[in-house]
Amino acid sequence: MNEALLRQVMDEIRKEPKQFDITSWFDRQASESPCGTTGCIAGWAVALVHHKGDLKAASQNPILYPGKVGQKLLELSYEEKQRLFFLEHWPKAYRDAYWANGATAQCRARATVARIEHFIATEGKE
Repeated sequence: MNEALLRQVMDEIRKEPKQFDITSWFDRQASESPCGTTGCIAGWAVALVHHKGDLKAASQNPILYPGKVGQKLLELSYEEKQRLFFLEHWPKAYRDAYWANGATAQCRARATVARIEHFIATEGKE
């Protein structure tokens, strides 16, 4: 797994929670986001590697199968990709935390960062 890139993704999520949304690779109609765009874990990986961290530019240059590209950039197996990219495959505690407290952007970001940290700590096994 590309831990360095995962940590960069976490930094971006922490920096601006309103630019993160696990439910869409890229959303160009995100009214709360400062740049009008959100990205998921894979979307942020693509933005960081191919667009110097510019999420809006990444969303305007669509690629086929961003999940597969994110998987490759993050050096994940198919099973690891499933466990990390899709909320329904997260451990219950992290899913619950994601939706807790009204599911504000800050709450979702904190839960996602904690999820990624746990994923790294368990070497992608959980």
